[in-house]
Amino acid sequence: MTIRFISEEQKAFFGEKVQKFGIARDPYRLALVYTLSLTENLRKHFNKCYNTSTRCICLDVFNSVWLTGILPSIIKSYQTSA
Repeated sequence: MTIRFISEEQKAFFGEKVQKFGIARDPYRLALVYTLSLTENLRKHFNKCYNTSTRCICLDVFNSVWLTGILPSIIKSYQTSA
């Protein structure tokens, strides 16, 4: 599988988290870390999005004011379809 990154920053962040959490063979967590590494803002707030102790997504993050751009519309679409 080839992973395409939008920037060197994303690639470095992704690689660091994959190695730190030992998730190289976990496609679901790989996808999550990839998504949370897409923008500088998401990388900056990674620990607010993902609890590394429980290995769970922090649902409170969906109400955060720092979410910008397309993310709120994605979240709103997801919430209304659920």
